[in-house]
Amino acid sequence: MFMITHLFETSVRRKSLTCFNTKKRTKNNNVKQLGKSEINTIDYSVIPWNRLIHWEGRANNVPTILSVLEHGARHDRRMALVTLSGFVEQKGGVIIATPILLSYLLNNLDRFSDNQDLVLRLLLKVAKAVGLQWEVFLDSKEFEGLSFSASIWEEGSPYLWPKEMSAVEEASLWNSIDPMLYFDHAWYYTLEVLESFRLSILSIDARDGIEQGMIYELETILNMVASQNRNIVAIDNFSFEYEDVLLSPIDQIYLDDIHTNLTKDVSKFLSFDLIDNVAFTKEYIRASVVENKRGAALVLVVKDRHTQMFLGGCGIQDVNVHTAEIGFWLKKEVQGKGYGRQVVGALLKLIKECVDTKEIIYTVEQGNEVSVYLAEKLGFSKGKDFILEPTVFKNKLRYMSQYRLTLK
Repeated sequence: MFMITHLFETSVRRKSLTCFNTKKRTKNNNVKQLGKSEINTIDYSVIPWNRLIHWEGRANNVPTILSVLEHGARHDRRMALVTLSGFVEQKGGVIIATPILLSYLLNNLDRFSDNQDLVLRLLLKVAKAVGLQWEVFLDSKEFEGLSFSASIWEEGSPYLWPKEMSAVEEASLWNSIDPMLYFDHAWYYTLEVLESFRLSILSIDARDGIEQGMIYELETILNMVASQNRNIVAIDNFSFEYEDVLLSPIDQIYLDDIHTNLTKDVSKFLSFDLIDNVAFTKEYIRASVVENKRGAALVLVVKDRHTQMFLGGCGIQDVNVHTAEIGFWLKKEVQGKGYGRQVVGALLKLIKECVDTKEIIYTVEQGNEVSVYLAEKLGFSKGKDFILEPTVFKNKLRYMSQYRLTLK
């Protein structure tokens, strides 16, 4: 989901055999799992907000916002949440006040239950920012020794601003701000807080399909950014046979096959509106190759293993130790000939043999009867239905059904 634009209607995961390198890469392995009791001891009333910064400037207006959240009428609390949303994230970035305010929200989820929709939107906004920058910090060593704690706002903290400054001095300080301290470290602390409250977030009881859709997106992101080891697929000479199908890594050599066969009819249940431009297909292939090398996905093409005829595409997306999603598409002329069952069967076998994960997710758009049939036939259990809101890639509400298969 959050890694690349899917050309698939669902997703899957993976383990380790000869199809994977034996060397493991550590992702965010230095993230400390904070105890919730530790975060619960924070006294937000004594934090020197006037010496911290959020995206709108000095955070000296935060106490007023928190007071409204705790004592205001529902409408006023909604407006306060909207204001808070602008403080904690802008343009895909977080800032030093973000993890502190995030911990406040997550510590008080029950208090904001009547505005749960806005809380979920704020959480998803922050999670998406963390997910976006996660790719930049995959192997970074700059966070060693850091941990979210009161030391961020206690006297002597490098994140605190002087108590009083002239307007000229303050403008100068903004212009010379240290991005590592105020943005990079903020990203790491925000990731820590999200990890610590992961189960609480995923346990939120959705009140409608839209909220359930946001929880689904949050689960995908939180599972991906969780501290974990991943084996990277040895792409060179990789192939996987199952019955009559052959799976091979996506490559620019399949550009014409993909562009020609990914028609409007074929793509109607996929997560994007078809753009009939070869440059779009070329960029999709390029991004998929990057994800394959990174270990976040395994994007493949499907061929008939006897004739080598191109059949379509499939993949294991959002690969992590908790979950992985599967999906596929077939060109129109081979649909209804049994290849769909074989492709899903191949993906399941590939995951069980080569992917270290606990659960396979297969998410299908309601009305896609073939995928629903395959999920039920292959032993998946029906999960939650939800609604995905329009995106820049898919300009419509998508009514989805989720199926899950537990591996261990």
